[in-house]
Amino acid sequence: MKTLILSICILCIGLVIIGGCTSTTSQSSTISTITNSPSDIVTPAAQTNYHDLSLIALKISDFPDGWQVQKEPTVKPDSYDSQFSTTQPGVVDVIQHIQQYSTIEEAEISYNQDKAKITDYKIDQVNLGDAGYGYIISGDSAYVVFRSGNIITTIRYYGSFGETLSINDAQQYASIIAARI
Repeated sequence: MKTLILSICILCIGLVIIGGCTSTTSQSSTISTITNSPSDIVTPAAQTNYHDLSLIALKISDFPDGWQVQKEPTVKPDSYDSQFSTTQPGVVDVIQHIQQYSTIEEAEISYNQDKAKITDYKIDQVNLGDAGYGYIISGDSAYVVFRSGNIITTIRYYGSFGETLSINDAQQYASIIAARI
């Protein structure tokens, strides 16, 4: 009789141990890991997040002598805007807009949609960030737009009246930001 009771106790202990090793929590995390595709995983390097976009934005020290802050920065949690201009006659302005998106995919969609809206001007590829382009409006404004991770930067370079502009006018300032991202 004692042997039967001892055998039942050992069997119950064995079942408890085996039951604890196969809990549904372990199974569901294993299933979750298996069902995630590589595209669902975002590595820290691929997802760029800046809590303070002013760290990557243009500053007055990025401009040569004779430039000033034309418009103080407008800072929001997900964007940064400011404007600089020359102090000499024939004012030249540089306006920057930096927009941070929650995900890279969201930034890609916005970048592609904005680029598709530009139909009246010749678009040239710009080698900045993950993707970039530039264009000129009426000879007095040069734009460069680039995406790096989840951040889209737009630089607008206004030239003085009659000045012939190129995309390089805007790109020289956009490249400063690209180097900081």
